[in-house]
Amino acid sequence: MVSTPETSHLKLISTENSRNDWSSLPYRKFVGALMFLTSVLRPEIAFEVSRDAQFMSSYGKNHLIAVKRVIRYLKGRSSHGIKYTHGKSKLKAFADADYAANLDSRKSVSGFVLTLAGGPITWASREQ
Repeated sequence: MVSTPETSHLKLISTENSRNDWSSLPYRKFVGALMFLTSVLRPEIAFEVSRDAQFMSSYGKNHLIAVKRVIRYLKGRSSHGIKYTHGKSKLKAFADADYAANLDSRKSVSGFVLTLAGGPITWASREQ
């Protein structure tokens, strides 16, 4: 079982030259399905999926490994999801940032999540 969707040991960069080697694999389908799950049920994978989506036209072996890790993470946590609890109506906000996380553009990533009733109500992540 995978404990986190993050693949911190993999450094993902554009792989324009090796695209043809991996073009027959369903990378785009996987990322598209994960993007849907991110938007409606599983916000905890949003960062990883948005990072994987940046390489839709130039992916390689490491990109496929990263997407498969997210899928294995979800498989091990199929009973998890967004849950709202009656009586916990306190609004909470969380934010984080990462300096120069994108190895291609050296842009930073920042994000936030707002929770109410024990579950997220909105979240976002952006490159700057």
